Amino acid sequence: MKKITQAILFVMFAFIGTSCYGEDEKIDTNSLTSNLPILIYDSTTALQMFKHAQEIIDTTKIIVPAGSRPIKLIDIVKETLRNNHELNLGLKKLNKDQQTKLTTEKIRDAHIAYWELVYARVKLAIRQQSLALGVDILRENMIRYKYRDLITIDLYEAQVAVKFRDIQVVEAQLDLDNAMDVLRKIVSIDRDRPDWEVPLVPIDPPRFVDVDIDETLSLKFALEYDPYVKKARIEEIRSNHLPIKVRAAKNEEDRVIYAIRKCVRSIENLKRRVLCAKELVEAKRAYLRKQEISHNQGVTTSVDLLNTQSEYSQAQLYEIRTVIDYFLAHVKLECVQGTIIFSQGINWKLYHPFIPDNELMKKN
Repeated sequence: MKKITQAILFVMFAFIGTSCYGEDEKIDTNSLTSNLPILIYDSTTALQMFKHAQEIIDTTKIIVPAGSRPIKLIDIVKETLRNNHELNLGLKKLNKDQQTKLTTEKIRDAHIAYWELVYARVKLAIRQQSLALGVDILRENMIRYKYRDLITIDLYEAQVAVKFRDIQVVEAQLDLDNAMDVLRKIVSIDRDRPDWEVPLVPIDPPRFVDVDIDETLSLKFALEYDPYVKKARIEEIRSNHLPIKVRAAKNEEDRVIYAIRKCVRSIENLKRRVLCAKELVEAKRAYLRKQEISHNQGVTTSVDLLNTQSEYSQAQLYEIRTVIDYFLAHVKLECVQGTIIFSQGINWKLYHPFIPDNELMKKN
């Protein structure tokens, strides 16, 4: 009886083993790579995608592909002021405070659109790099499966990871195309031009620069140039300091004070997050290298390596997102201060003679 039981167990394990190695399933490995943007057995294609993506991620050298249009932030701001029909109409009909407010909003929108395009471009590169890394593992697993050196589930794990990363690339490409259209709309690009749809490549690199903020000076500018504070103070003086007008002026000042405090706090917080994100990326990169060595030695599985790759790409995304948010936090502070119009190094009178003069413009 004992021998019969052992024989049955032997047959069962033999069946399970052959099933795992695919003898019964007869998987068509070619179907695993259908619709991928990389030739699975051509390692050169994946390597080229990896290197191209790394150049964009590093931002050490901005490469503008043939048929693309390089753009700089300052040029986008100029085009926004020059071509925006809403702005041109508003500057002729509104009072000086309203003109300044509208101009500030348009400059802010130009900054946001530009840096979101930078983020979308780097995000696509990170997704492409992750896909290239996953394809290398899938290629290896397909070869090992073919020679019965790998079980079916490991092959499927690699396929799922690669397919998911391919979806992420498609989504990132959509985000990049949408970001380009947002920027085209901001600058009111002439759609009658034959080249109006050419890809836009931002050439101002998203490099972190540690800037110390003088909160006292920021508050001084904000209280001086905020139109609602100025209006409330004038009404207070004209009313001979009636209590209700005094409270109204104080409320406006409090609004500005807390807005400045929030902006400064956000910048300081983002500064710390950027530094932590850079350290996180370095740590994840080192961990990925160790996992690759362990995988080559057979210590870890391809699933472990795929998970480490995903964690690395997420760390890269977090780093570039925090850097972009850091830039935008400075833009928001400039808007609250009321100084963004005069901090770009541009003679704004050349574009809009209706922009009011003030001490900052005279200094520039």
